[in-house]
Amino acid sequence: FNLSGLLSFNRPTTNFLRLSISSFSFNCLRMSKCSLLSQRGILLVWRKRFSVSHKAWKEAEAAKKILGRPYKEMTIGVPKEIWQNEKRVAITPAVTGTLVKKGFTVNVEEGAGTEAKFRDFEYKSAGAKLVKKEDAFHSDLVLKVRQPMETEVDLFKPNSTLISFLYPLQNKTLVEALGKK
Repeated sequence: FNLSGLLSFNRPTTNFLRLSISSFSFNCLRMSKCSLLSQRGILLVWRKRFSVSHKAWKEAEAAKKILGRPYKEMTIGVPKEIWQNEKRVAITPAVTGTLVKKGFTVNVEEGAGTEAKFRDFEYKSAGAKLVKKEDAFHSDLVLKVRQPMETEVDLFKPNSTLISFLYPLQNKTLVEALGKK
C-alpha cells in the first residue's frame, strides 16, 4: 500500500497546515485537499472548496454600515404623570430592567411610579437612575402615558423623541410647540 501519492502536494510548504486532534491528524493545503491520518494510515481523503458568495460578502459589508446609535449612548426618560386622576406610569420596573440590560440608560423621575404602586427602590434595583423632573425630560427618548402639559414643552431636549398618547387633532398648539423643539 503506497501512501506517497496521497500525501504528496505539488504546492509550496508555506500553505501547508497540520492540525492534531487526539490520535488523528488533519493535513490541509489551502483547504482544497485534506487527508485524515491516524496511526494505522489514511482513513479518509476528501476535497472541499470553501468560497464566499458575492451576496454573502455584500450582506456582511452592509451590516457594518448600519445607521443609528448604539443603545449604550441613548437615554430614556420617564417623567411623572401630572394629569389629574392619572395613575399610570409609562414603564414598569420589569421593563426598565430589560432596557438597562439592552444597554440603555433609563432616567426615572423620583416618584414617577408611586400612583401605579411602584416604588422608587424597585426602579433603582432594576438599574434605573432616579433623577429630577428636568433630567427625565432632558433625555433622548421620553416616555409618557398622556401628552405633556404645555408647561413641560420647554423641558424637552432639542431633537428628542416623545412616545405618548398625543391626540394631535385635539392638541394642535401642543404639537406645534413640540415640533419647534
